[in-house]
Amino acid sequence: GGRTLGTLPIINPVKEGSFLIFAGRRWRVVHVDQDKLVIDLLPAAGGRLPVFDAGPRGHVHDRVRREMLAIYTTDDVPRYLDARAADLLREGRENFRRYELHRGSYVRSGEDTLYFPWIGDIALNTLEQQLNAGDLTVSIEGPALAAPRIPVEVLHEAITACERERPVDTIALAEKVENKRQEKWDWSLDDGTLCASYASRNLARNAANRLLLPA
Repeated sequence: GGRTLGTLPIINPVKEGSFLIFAGRRWRVVHVDQDKLVIDLLPAAGGRLPVFDAGPRGHVHDRVRREMLAIYTTDDVPRYLDARAADLLREGRENFRRYELHRGSYVRSGEDTLYFPWIGDIALNTLEQQLNAGDLTVSIEGPALAAPRIPVEVLHEAITACERERPVDTIALAEKVENKRQEKWDWSLDDGTLCASYASRNLARNAANRLLLPA
């Protein structure tokens, strides 16, 4: 409605029709103006707590996510953890099993689906952009993909199709990504160079497939 809510660092591309949480409310993205750096929003029902990013950071590697999964699926408590850290680990493991993530990678949340593939940021971003290039609208939330109003079965079928499309044509995929400008001088690049730059930093030709969970 013309009212400014505030500013938000764009770590991952924002797509029209996707959702974000800001100023304590959930919003639907109705328009993205790349040149003016403005996102137009409308109120939306539901939502999860926002994740506030502290600024630029490196990509999380596949091996880190594999180690996360290994920690959640074992009972060992590292000796170097203090009491508070040990409590947080226990709480994390309890919720990991509460949502049966030791059995599968999908979590139903009302009409929405969360998908935990336990892969690194570049592989996860590649999968996100593959899905968004199709008929689905998904977004990255930490180590997971959030799929509003998409059933588990539909998301699973789409992800399986994406994994068959390897190697990925990262340049062609980057052409479909909105708001690719991430670096200081990206505004000065022509479209072809911008796509190549974005693809080299954020997409993988042979992105890792989902990890098989232990039996």
